[in-house]
Amino acid sequence: MTTGAQRATVDLCGVDELEPGVVRAVCLPNDRVLCVVRVGDEIRVFNATCPHHYASLTNGVVHNLLEAGAPPALTVDRERWVITCPWHRWEYDLESGHALCDRRLRIKLYDSEVVDGRVVSRLAPKAASGDAPPLRA
Repeated sequence: MTTGAQRATVDLCGVDELEPGVVRAVCLPNDRVLCVVRVGDEIRVFNATCPHHYASLTNGVVHNLLEAGAPPALTVDRERWVITCPWHRWEYDLESGHALCDRRLRIKLYDSEVVDGRVVSRLAPKAASGDAPPLRA
């Protein structure tokens, strides 16, 4: 069995190739597709398939989390980012991977880092965060 420490580092793309908030699809040699996106000062790498009905997230929309309070209150959380699936509009928190409307579903997130201006990853899945986003009513 291969441990995370033994995994080879995979070069995904250059940081300068990432437009803020725009998903970049990266095809791996095994035909797996990952999404890479710059959100604020951070990079997120995640599986390109929506777990709801398996649509591609490569054309998803990335935006700040919108939270509804008592009508008509609506707040924007500028610290949290989500991706919206283009098919059924399911949203996933890009910190935890959890779906906003059903915490049982989550996209797989991967650890990554920037080395010499390149986004690289060992493709080690990030642990599921206990800080799941609130369910939407």
